[in-house]
Amino acid sequence: MLTIVYAAAIADGFMDPTEVEHISGLLLRGPVKLTTDPTELYSKVLSNIKQAAGSIKGLVAAAGSRLSESNKRKAFLYSADIIMADGFLDDKEEEMMQELKSVLDIDDVFAQATRMVMNAKNHA
Repeated sequence: MLTIVYAAAIADGFMDPTEVEHISGLLLRGPVKLTTDPTELYSKVLSNIKQAAGSIKGLVAAAGSRLSESNKRKAFLYSADIIMADGFLDDKEEEMMQELKSVLDIDDVFAQATRMVMNAKNHA
């Protein structure tokens, strides 16, 4: 799940400080027990992306295929939180949201509700 979240965070080509802050919060309160230093984990994700021929989409698809249905929804929710953390959604981030929705088999109702909640949360 964290691989998908990290990949979502760099969808626009860089990791915004707000995204880093959100990932740190997720790791502290998160659903996943972190057994690796966050910086080391990020390096591992970047290495995995390079091994997937530089394709973030390929990495997301590979990681998503190993998640249970409930974890797919969590991965989408946490990724949306990270992507929308800075309050903006550029074209690359929008593309990643659509890719996540497709790969994780997220229905329209859940996707829209997630966007509404994250938009409200990150603009409060």
